[in-house]
Amino acid sequence: MAEVALTYSYVYFGAGGPHERRPVRTPGGPGGFELISQKSGGTLQTGDQFQIGVPLPPTQLVNGVTYNFAFVNVSGGTPSGAQVSFDSANPPPYVTVASSPINVLVLYVPPLGVGGDGNGGSGATIDSFDETTGSLFNDIFVSVAPDAGGVLTDSGNNLGFVDTTNSQEAITAISPTSSGVIFDQWRILLPPGPDVGRVLTVGKGVSVIALAFYKAPPPPSPEQQACSKAVESLRQIINDRALPPLLPVELAQEKATLERCVREHYLTQAFVNSLLAEYEATIRERSNPPPRPGHTSRVKKH
Repeated sequence: MAEVALTYSYVYFGAGGPHERRPVRTPGGPGGFELISQKSGGTLQTGDQFQIGVPLPPTQLVNGVTYNFAFVNVSGGTPSGAQVSFDSANPPPYVTVASSPINVLVLYVPPLGVGGDGNGGSGATIDSFDETTGSLFNDIFVSVAPDAGGVLTDSGNNLGFVDTTNSQEAITAISPTSSGVIFDQWRILLPPGPDVGRVLTVGKGVSVIALAFYKAPPPPSPEQQACSKAVESLRQIINDRALPPLLPVELAQEKATLERCVREHYLTQAFVNSLLAEYEATIRERSNPPPRPGHTSRVKKH
């Protein structure tokens, strides 16, 4: 068994307003947040079951201001996703220690009344958090409406801020993002609020701080893997002329698998029809190759 490190990082999400997300995020501490303090929890052994064993501090003093607990996330173990809790007295569930370090990230937010755009306006300070890695990430992750000209959508994705001074705004989380993570929940951190689904609605003149939580997609099921294997089997023959065609019994088996994939909604009938048609066209072309360039068939004269 190998030893892995356990680290506790206490961090905070700063005052509301624009902050650089894209194209390059403003440097921060653990998880992309601002560091309050960090300590070692010692070492764990591969195969151990780990869970935070003590209640977490409900507040932290930051520059003379009391910040409040928002959530705790455990990353590095398995299962890799959804290891998050929004209650300082009830930690996330157990994880099994693998070969990666175990990181406990504890986030705090400023008190009520801290928000806006820094110029007397109102708005939603937002960002995207990957539960699996335990950090903020930079993908394009929202669309905003109403949004004439896309200005608010750009601001939400690039600066993590959607202005609400003039109107109510609906901020929709994109899933999956370009890096493949899937949406889990919006969480309003200030004022504290519950999961609000994919659409975060913020009223005119209202300021909030909220994170969109994402996680890695679950591994494919055996049924999904069988569907992918059947598709790949035909694709390889379509793309590689050196591969021999499937024997009739093999083709019948692949067709049966694809039909089951359609019935179980892993593939669409249109996709399967197109794939089989392309395969059959490929085999016909190999059996009856077109004439070579410059070659003219001779017609026998009587």
